[in-house]
Amino acid sequence: MVPVNTGCEPSYVLNIAQFEAVERPIGFAMLNAILAIQLDLQRTVKLRPEECMVFLVIVAATVQRFMRAPSASEALLTRQQLPPELRGHISRRRIAEALDLPVETVRRHVDRLLQRQLVVERGRGQISTPGGTLARFSENGTTLSVARQFLGVVRTMDRLGALSRTRTMP
Repeated sequence: MVPVNTGCEPSYVLNIAQFEAVERPIGFAMLNAILAIQLDLQRTVKLRPEECMVFLVIVAATVQRFMRAPSASEALLTRQQLPPELRGHISRRRIAEALDLPVETVRRHVDRLLQRQLVVERGRGQISTPGGTLARFSENGTTLSVARQFLGVVRTMDRLGALSRTRTMP
């Protein structure tokens, strides 16, 4: 069994033997969730699939610095915009490496994202979101939709016995 969440009560563990016994329906639930989430995100930002992936890598890079900080302010765990000094960034080359795309392809996608003001360049090659991305996704229900997709997968895994609940003592 592999811990899925180690700091909460109750905690869940993945029952690997049972997961493997019912892997097809769980895999189907995961695949459907991934596709639904991808389509929802593409519709929200009105981007083609490859452009959307480039955008999502930039979004992740923007938030990564804050999320990895040892003491994240509780006030900033909401939809509130992150202050510019807490936003991370990523270069076109790193995006290309992350997505296994040619740098020139990434450059064209980033240029279109810059034109649409979905991303900004904060310094030479430092691409990030301008702020307000989470609020924009939240306003139209995208974040709740994504959370519901994840929850659907968890429920499927639970219903099929691939998850076990345990009590952890702090």
